[in-house]
Amino acid sequence: MTVSEPSTCNYHFQFSTPYVCHPHSMLVYPTLPDHLQREWDALEGELSRELITEKGYNKMLRKIFEKAGYYLSPDAQDQISKQALDGELQVEKEKRGEFDTLLKCTEEYEKLRKELDQAKATIEQKDQQLAENVGHERNEMDWHDIMTEKTIQICPLTPQKK
Repeated sequence: MTVSEPSTCNYHFQFSTPYVCHPHSMLVYPTLPDHLQREWDALEGELSRELITEKGYNKMLRKIFEKAGYYLSPDAQDQISKQALDGELQVEKEKRGEFDTLLKCTEEYEKLRKELDQAKATIEQKDQQLAENVGHERNEMDWHDIMTEKTIQICPLTPQKK
């Protein structure tokens, strides 16, 4: 590890280790099974003898990588895309309330029933709180009304005719 300060309060750290930055750490060839290494060797030979074009070489190399599991084949990509699309469509159906099976419909019904019970409990709790608050305000209002009535009786705003 080396540290330098090229300018005031500007530091430059350099950290290196052979365990992380090995020169061959990103090579694919050594990780391939022997039979795929032989296919790649044959492919390199065909390219060097100009029996195949660069484009053909890249296509065949991709197939080797697909066999090794480094790339997904177009069929696998299509299958994964179809599964993702089907999943999205299923979610949209469920949002609209459409279900493919009775079991799924029953599950969703139970979820809605629980939500409804929770909503009812919340409303009842709010109603009780409101009733308590209104009762307290009513007691204050009664006292205010009594005071207002006495004030009106003692000091009427409009003169009374005799």
